[in-house]
Amino acid sequence: MKKNSTRKKNIAFDKLPPARKRVAIARDVIEQLDAKKYIAEEGSYVVPHNFGKKHLAGNRYFPESAKNKSLKEYFCDSKKKACQVCAKGSLFLSYVSKVNDFKVGQNMWLDDRDTDAYKKLSEVFSSPQLELIEGVFENYQNRTNIDLNQFYRQNDLNYFEDDYADKCLRVICKNIIKNRGTFKP
Repeated sequence: MKKNSTRKKNIAFDKLPPARKRVAIARDVIEQLDAKKYIAEEGSYVVPHNFGKKHLAGNRYFPESAKNKSLKEYFCDSKKKACQVCAKGSLFLSYVSKVNDFKVGQNMWLDDRDTDAYKKLSEVFSSPQLELIEGVFENYQNRTNIDLNQFYRQNDLNYFEDDYADKCLRVICKNIIKNRGTFKP
């Protein structure tokens, strides 16, 4: 019964215009943070959290048993698995949870526009938006055209606090939701 419900939600997601897809993805990221399925961490992309023996797959570490499995089934459908994610990694994983057509072992490096993961995420987010989102999250002033210090002050963010990554990812996602699918810092 749950699979049919998930399938219906995914079909409904496919019919949404791109801006509404981005809002749905941002909402899902917040839900996953609340559920402790995503652990926001700078520089993480998509990294399994606290697994034993590791296997390098798609530039990230995964257990050997995960190789060639659906990323959605591996992370998104499991109640027990958590994942460390950066801003782009969280958006990517939440998007994949809706479309289910990405395998563990495909290249999940999100800083190169020619990789499988970047191309997948670019189906819904433009490259300039992805660069801006990641620049704000990772504190890369050279990737943004905004004053990051001012943005951090306005949103009560401190890059040096332990909970910075979680708070910043939530601020980014709430901004995407508020602005109907576009990040406008």
